[in-house]
Amino acid sequence: MKLREDINAIKNIKSLIFNIVNELENVEINKATEFANWILSKSQYINKLSNGKFIKIPKNIKRGDIVRIEFGINIGEELSDENRDGHFAIIWAQQGFTFMAIPLTTAVQTNNPYAVNLGKIDGLPQIADSYAKIDYLRWIDKNRIKFMHQHKNGKIVIEDEEKLNEVLSKIKNKMKEMFIDN
Repeated sequence: MKLREDINAIKNIKSLIFNIVNELENVEINKATEFANWILSKSQYINKLSNGKFIKIPKNIKRGDIVRIEFGINIGEELSDENRDGHFAIIWAQQGFTFMAIPLTTAVQTNNPYAVNLGKIDGLPQIADSYAKIDYLRWIDKNRIKFMHQHKNGKIVIEDEEKLNEVLSKIKNKMKEMFIDN
């Protein structure tokens, strides 16, 4: 049964949405607006999927590809898309339609022992070094990946085989150091 067919369910959801607005009354306008936009985007996503529509994602995603991911609005110090349009991340593994992604940042990570300096990566908009934040690696559903229209196949591919191997080795070595040898 669709929501539109159940008046009581519609009333219940409207009440929940009203309660959300009440909860946000004492929150900064920008933060509340961004949260409301996030809820709306998730609602649009659910609507598309329930109507059999698919989100366009990059083709043939593999280890070492760089994609843009919508992590969502999260809590406290968790990785969050607050005030931004997703994050770049490097794909590490795939299981079915989920991918293990490692977020990238250009913020210098001198105090983060889990960060890996990958150097400059062609295709990324920043000209600074990129750091892989293995402390924030996580599994994500394919539908969190945003298709980047400005790149062939919607993703950034490190074309130079030597550079790709260097990047993957740095990440692997840091994972070994922090998660196995420690």
